[in-house]
Amino acid sequence: MRLLQEGHLSLDTRLCNILPGIFPSFAREITIAHLLSHTSGVPDYFDEETMEDYEAIWADRPVYTMTQPSDFIPMFAQSSMKFFPGERFSYSNSGYIILSLVIQKITGISYTDYVRTAIFEPTGMECAGFFRSDMLPANTAAKDQILAGRLSHMPSRASPRTKASECGTSNE
Repeated sequence: MRLLQEGHLSLDTRLCNILPGIFPSFAREITIAHLLSHTSGVPDYFDEETMEDYEAIWADRPVYTMTQPSDFIPMFAQSSMKFFPGERFSYSNSGYIILSLVIQKITGISYTDYVRTAIFEPTGMECAGFFRSDMLPANTAAKDQILAGRLSHMPSRASPRTKASECGTSNE
């Protein structure tokens, strides 16, 4: 919303005008408003309406290897639209990926750098960050998972992006 407030784009700005050619099979009518409200109709890389096993999509490429928004593009860019923009609501993880690409295009910096400099730093969120799920700081809230029928916790190791003395991390 900050980029809207600063006049860099509007809710009516079309995706095809910001990121031309990246999503050729998507409707030209998709706007920022559609993406923010989950009414864009873009295909989701994990469509909760048709898929049940979230872990299965990471079988060939673990989620922790997805370090940039562009890493997700091959997972949905060539898929068909689910519906015409504005027709209905359908939660879309892909919509958030697209919005991060819009932020990168408009600001000229990576999404993670933008969030760090525009949100985390000004609000004093020194321990916040974008961490690989296989290298989480020790104090990170993480989900439990079931492996081979047993409850296990996601691994946690200090990330080089955190300050161990300030964020309670340790080198395990």
